[in-house]
Amino acid sequence: MDFLQAEITAKRKQMTSGDPETQVKKYQKRGDLDKIRACKYLEEQDRLRLEKEEKARIKMEEAKDREARQAELKATMQKRNNRKENLPEEKSESASKYSPEEVTSHLRSRGEPIRLFGETEEDRFKRLRLIELRDLRQSKKDQEAVISPDELQVDLFDLKLDPLKVYRQLLAYYKTVIHEWEDYIEDRPEEQKQSNKGKIAYKYMKESIEHLRPLIRLFEGKILQPEVLERIAEIVFHSQRRDYLRANDQYLKLSIGHAANPIGIAIAGIKEKSPREKIQSKSTKTLNNEETRKWLQGIKRLLTFVQTKYPPNNKSQAMG
Repeated sequence: MDFLQAEITAKRKQMTSGDPETQVKKYQKRGDLDKIRACKYLEEQDRLRLEKEEKARIKMEEAKDREARQAELKATMQKRNNRKENLPEEKSESASKYSPEEVTSHLRSRGEPIRLFGETEEDRFKRLRLIELRDLRQSKKDQEAVISPDELQVDLFDLKLDPLKVYRQLLAYYKTVIHEWEDYIEDRPEEQKQSNKGKIAYKYMKESIEHLRPLIRLFEGKILQPEVLERIAEIVFHSQRRDYLRANDQYLKLSIGHAANPIGIAIAGIKEKSPREKIQSKSTKTLNNEETRKWLQGIKRLLTFVQTKYPPNNKSQAMG
């Protein structure tokens, strides 16, 4: 109790003492509050200034590093260009690999013009080298495209497991069938070739092969849409098994989808949802451009030829 009384007395003396540092003020002047606020503002400004200076320093260091990297890259490119300055001499030395007569014979054997207007001997050799490199790349592509007859059989499970294999199989299959079609047309009797029907068949064959070139490029680039790739794989899958009726069904799904026939007005005065909207929602939307329509027509004609050359085992498997 004495301790509590002594504490109260000490507090009372502190409040009544004249020392401004220890005296607790009940009220503060507006000027004092403004001074406190000004001090806080200056402290905040100093802190922001220091942060800004630090950021500027970091940015300057990054700019110096970037300039150093650019200078290093420029020096590397300069060294590379200096190396390239010796290439014309190497090319001129390599140009002596063929004599002018040999260059002429090589160009003539490839069906190329032996000399272009204003072309020098060195230009002729460069053109021959470009042609040789082009032929070399084409031969590598042909070797990659060649697969065994067993691997030519399309398996629909590979669409999910190995779609790249399906692309190679489809590319090899269509190239093989196109060659067989050309041989079939070429091996006909002469009187059949000269007939009106034979000329039309030859025209259709050439036209279809030309229309199928964009599809071949899509196979080579492996850039077909998944649903289109699936439909074409199913067409080839069934045609390889001589089930041309199912192959034709897949062709119809590819070309027009599952579209219903337009029906117009169901009940007098009540119009159903636009049939064209139903068609657009259910169709695969494949026939969006002229090029696609042409290679679809080429697929149909190729399927007809395959059925002619390899008839189905059962008449029920033939398409109409």
